[in-house]
Amino acid sequence: MHVARFALLPLVAVFAAPAIQPQLRLVNDLNQATAPASSEPVFGAELPDGSCLFAATDGTHGRELWKLDAQGPALLVDIFPGHVSSDPQSLVAFGGRVFFSASDGVTGRELWVSDGTVAGTRPLIDLTPGIHGTLPADLTVVGGRLWFSAIRPGMGREPHLTDGTAQGTRLVKDVAVGAAGSRAAGSYQFGACGSLVAFVADDGIHGQEIWSSDGTDTGTTLVADLVVGADSGFAGFLTSCGTRCFFRGVAPGLGQELFVTDGTAAGTSLVVDLRPGSPSSGPGNLTCCNGELYFSANDGTHGAEVFKSDGTAAGTQLVADVQSGSFGSFPRAFTCCGSEVFFAATGATSGEELFVTDGTATGTRMVADIRPGFGSSGPTDLTCCNGRILFVARTDAEGRELFVSDGTPAGTRMLADLAAGTDSSSPQGLFCCGNRSVFQAEGPLGDELYETDGTPAGTRLLGDLDPSTPTASAQISGIVPVGLDALYFIATTPATGRELFFFDGSSMTPVEVTVGPEDSSPAEPTLVGDTLYFTATTATTGRELYRVVGAGTPELVADLRPGSSSSSPVFLTAFDSRTVTMRVSTPTQGVEIAVARNGIPGLQIFDIRPGSSSSLPTAPARIVDLATGEPVLLFGANDGVVGSEVFRFDGVDVALDVDLEPGLAGSFPANFAAGEGGLAAVFSANVGGNEKVFRVESAGVTAFTGGSARIYDEMIDFFRDSLVRDLLFHFTDGGSELVFALLFGQNATAARGLFKILPDGTVEPVSEEVTALLFLASMGSYYAAVVQGGDEELLVGSTGSGSFTGGDTVFDLLPGPESSSPRDFVAVGGRVWFTASGRTSFDRELYSTDGASVRLEFDGRCGNLVPHGAELFATLGDAAAGAELHALRHRGALAESLGSPCDDRARLDATPPILGAPFEAISSFGPDGHFGILLFDDPLPAPASFNGCGIHVDLVGAIRAMAATSSPFTFAATLPNDPAAVGARFVMQTVWLPSATILPLVSSNAVPLTFGS
Repeated sequence: MHVARFALLPLVAVFAAPAIQPQLRLVNDLNQATAPASSEPVFGAELPDGSCLFAATDGTHGRELWKLDAQGPALLVDIFPGHVSSDPQSLVAFGGRVFFSASDGVTGRELWVSDGTVAGTRPLIDLTPGIHGTLPADLTVVGGRLWFSAIRPGMGREPHLTDGTAQGTRLVKDVAVGAAGSRAAGSYQFGACGSLVAFVADDGIHGQEIWSSDGTDTGTTLVADLVVGADSGFAGFLTSCGTRCFFRGVAPGLGQELFVTDGTAAGTSLVVDLRPGSPSSGPGNLTCCNGELYFSANDGTHGAEVFKSDGTAAGTQLVADVQSGSFGSFPRAFTCCGSEVFFAATGATSGEELFVTDGTATGTRMVADIRPGFGSSGPTDLTCCNGRILFVARTDAEGRELFVSDGTPAGTRMLADLAAGTDSSSPQGLFCCGNRSVFQAEGPLGDELYETDGTPAGTRLLGDLDPSTPTASAQISGIVPVGLDALYFIATTPATGRELFFFDGSSMTPVEVTVGPEDSSPAEPTLVGDTLYFTATTATTGRELYRVVGAGTPELVADLRPGSSSSSPVFLTAFDSRTVTMRVSTPTQGVEIAVARNGIPGLQIFDIRPGSSSSLPTAPARIVDLATGEPVLLFGANDGVVGSEVFRFDGVDVALDVDLEPGLAGSFPANFAAGEGGLAAVFSANVGGNEKVFRVESAGVTAFTGGSARIYDEMIDFFRDSLVRDLLFHFTDGGSELVFALLFGQNATAARGLFKILPDGTVEPVSEEVTALLFLASMGSYYAAVVQGGDEELLVGSTGSGSFTGGDTVFDLLPGPESSSPRDFVAVGGRVWFTASGRTSFDRELYSTDGASVRLEFDGRCGNLVPHGAELFATLGDAAAGAELHALRHRGALAESLGSPCDDRARLDATPPILGAPFEAISSFGPDGHFGILLFDDPLPAPASFNGCGIHVDLVGAIRAMAATSSPFTFAATLPNDPAAVGARFVMQTVWLPSATILPLVSSNAVPLTFGS
């Protein structure tokens, strides 16, 4: 096993990090009726008279269109009447009016326009008649017209334009013919190149490249195929400057470098190979200021620094080596303001602070060291308004608040501490509105609208737009993380009833099957690739299977029992990145297993027991066939011939896997549970009249040590009415398999408890009384058990041994005979979090433990613990506020798994990146004849698809850490101990390539890393 060490991050300080307490924030008070309620303003665009339009909710009308003028903010139009939101998005000023996308409940989401009056606010055009809408996005004013993307029937997302009239609104070109859509790099990037408009697109033939258009179908053409054929040039960061457009791309023999185009093939060229040869300079933050392009890049000598270019090799130069040497200052957030460019960077003697440049080395300087020393203020949201730069930064005393600067230390100051003390108001969405700047912040009245004229005295709340005082709980359940920051969950609100919601990391969108206050009661949300499958009930379809992507419109997959009858899908299981399995009931085939695939209409049903009789499939377990890297689904079913036995689904067909009890009676297999990584599974079955535990691998049912299945009735005699429950696999650090079985037997007292099944097949009792599923983490083992005195409390096993040894430590959270009954264990941020019964009520409270001590984190109602990114999401509340979704920023280290590997052998795992501690990334065996490369990158806003594999890193610009041929490898490092890096996020992914060729590649799952203490 090959081991490499590396310098993982540009962390400048190496000293002990202070203890960091978790920070709690309410994600959204969905079911309102206790103060403070939030209006959740979403900012928009300015009209010629100096007024501005934006989106917000007052608790009565949903999210609708508002206007801000000299009289203050007021609701302009309730586009979707009542509590339901039209949710105006992508507000852009064009031709003296504001254009945006919205849904009125009749036409679906379409393009709207407003002149700031009620009469002048209307849909521009209904491009797709009916409820579904074209979902306009990427609104950009270029070359005197408004360009945008939209989805038409029969085609995917493609470029459109408008001159501001219905007659002048049209499709530019169906670039990727068919339903796939040509949008690449997460969004269309439109830029003016002389008389042409350039944009980034993927037609499905040439990869992600630069296109240009004169606004007509015939005048829309591929500009340059940087990497000829289906391989991509990964064009991106398109930025207009003067009469040309700059962009980042790759070409044969080059890494990721800076290119320029005038919109024609002849006028498209490499500007300069800033880092000669195949290494990438990785140009980013492309920003035009006073006719020159400023960007960040790494030339291999100075590290990541500020460069500028006039479009020629001779005119491309380093502006300043902010942090001398090859380390780099990692500049970002470039913002042109007047004759200067402001940006955030890390100085030689400072953390990340605000810098400014006039394009010369002598004119490049740190504006102010807001958080003195190596601490970082982390400037974000840089916005130029009225000749000054507004930005958000952190101080130790005030948290994250709004600052203003004229480019000098004396002229740089905090405008207001809106959330008093160390709490942060976290301003965001800054935009200019006349002679003032408007922004959103979390103050004493919730998330509301503020304004500033650039002075502390002129920084104030514009009004409590949502003064409602809610008391009800949102009854949140079914939290499903998706991507790097987003998640789905199920909740109840007065406006929507019980429906699915989508949280993109900052804002909430209802995903309603039944629009309005009537419930569809979604259940079993299951993520498959980028598609969420779930069941829901309507008056017209009964309970059926639905799916949705992002915050889009839910699609009914199939109405298997037409009318109000239900097929009642259950046991939804993600089989691979495209396929979900479930059990359904149909009139002609009975209760059978069914399969849905992303992008394919309807359901495929496997009639295991032909005809209307039912095979009654059980809840399955998913394992991986190590010979092929393909998944296999195991479940119990009765085909009417062999009785109830173990069946399998291999992605193509269903077949009998093993007949444990010959004859028609069957063994009634149940309680299927997969091991970590899907390497094996366990289940219970009744053979010879006794209940037994089996282990199964991809080749079929085997013993723990080989041969026929081992029977454990030597220890405990289970009868048919005994139960085997909550089976759980664990693999030790050394690779030995352990099976933990929580066994309950009604007919033998000794059978009740927790047992450990060793690799050699022997069984050891661990605890005679265990009433909650045990939880295993790298720090040890955790479970609830009845301790001496009769109450159920927390037991913690030995730590760091990789083996479960039972409860070494007992934490009596409720001293005396009362039980705290710990449940809901999750590991995140270097601690194990759980709920336990309250000290003064029946509510469950939030606790965390490091194995040595226990800490109360939230004194109130608690449930639904789901770690995601740098936060732990949970339902928290009290009798006054109700239970709502909160995010607790734990500030601990976290390594997650994101997406699915193209081949299940190509798995990637990592230890949480704790600053000052050892770090390991472990890449499993790759496909035969392939070599693996570990890539390390900033998180991408959206995954790309390459060769059918989900890619979450920049294949060209990401750091290449190591390679090994078809064998597992470990990547190790000791991380610097820099408190400024707490909360930093990066993503890792292994790509396996054939030894003889570059394609086709096979990717592992990605692992987003959150650095913490």
